Amino acid sequence: MELHEIETTARFVREREQVPMMISVAPLMVVLALNSGLGWSILIEDTMDYSRDVARVLLKIKCTVEKDGNCEKSNIHLQLSKDNNKRIASISGEDKIEYGRFQKQTSIEAEGHIDSDDVSNSYLSVTIDHVMKEDSGLYTCSMFYLDYTGKMHVEKANKQITVENNHSEDLIRSLLDKVYALEQQQEKVTQELKTQNETMKKQSDLMTQLEGKATLLESQHLEIQDHVNKASSRMDLLEDMEKTQGQSLNDLMDKDSTAIAFSFGYNARNGIKGGQTLIFSNPILNVGGAYNGTTGMFTSPRDGLYVFHLAIRHHRSQDWMDVHIKANDKIVASIYLSIHDNHDDQASVSTVVSLKTGDIVRVFVHSAYADWIENNDHYSTFTGYLLKPF
Repeated sequence: MELHEIETTARFVREREQVPMMISVAPLMVVLALNSGLGWSILIEDTMDYSRDVARVLLKIKCTVEKDGNCEKSNIHLQLSKDNNKRIASISGEDKIEYGRFQKQTSIEAEGHIDSDDVSNSYLSVTIDHVMKEDSGLYTCSMFYLDYTGKMHVEKANKQITVENNHSEDLIRSLLDKVYALEQQQEKVTQELKTQNETMKKQSDLMTQLEGKATLLESQHLEIQDHVNKASSRMDLLEDMEKTQGQSLNDLMDKDSTAIAFSFGYNARNGIKGGQTLIFSNPILNVGGAYNGTTGMFTSPRDGLYVFHLAIRHHRSQDWMDVHIKANDKIVASIYLSIHDNHDDQASVSTVVSLKTGDIVRVFVHSAYADWIENNDHYSTFTGYLLKPF
């Protein structure tokens, strides 16, 4: 049984959009030298397609087996080699494809089928991509098999294939140059787009910041406007009060800031006893009339902080005195005086007290052994004034 067919195909295949181009190129020529008497049928398909991006040449070689019903074959193995048995690809049972010892190349693809029942259905097809001049040479298709006696047989068929590129290499280089130029242009456009995107992002960030500031300013403006409206409402209220009560705004302010202050000196000399209010009846100052010189009582006319000051001087051998300032019967300050060897004794104390309207403040003698308090030149005085109204 002989090898029946080897098929070679040389053609251009486009990978992307096909665009007609006015290029003067000599066509690729695949020359097949027929080895007569080997039973090979030769099919030549010469097709050229022009692609704007990539030019490719495919060479397809197909090995088939001529049908021979008189010889039983088993363990069939087909192999395609080049130039003195340099194996390209082979196929054995279970359609197992193997490539040459230099491993499978990306430019070579093989497929086929082994049919032990009908050997004529067995074939090996090898496609070589990007064919160049170096792919010219003597191609050999070999079939290994066992006959019914178990004897190994080898049948071969050879085919000389010559590839002439002519100007196809120049075409490929030209196309590759155009591809490179397009890639450079694309890279430039990409960089420009990147720069534009960065500029737009910066502008967007600036716009966001400006919008935030505008929102803050608008909020502040609304807040100020609200304060102005409230102030205006207060002014309107004061004007209404002035009209309804027949008072001017100045009168209201003067009344609100009325001072409260007093200062009285001690007038009596004798009769000092413990458990009584010490009455300062000699008026020095009484603004607001809150202190009563008859009862010795200060009555708070309004809520606020008040300052009180007490000064006492007396002269008598072996005299002593314990005196307090009381607010509503609560001690807020104290003085203790004691005389020895006929020397004068003088003491003073100051305090700040928070009072409500109507609270009472007085000087209270807790205990005493004295009947002489100096009253000349105001050595002994009780003073008070409003520090801050509430």
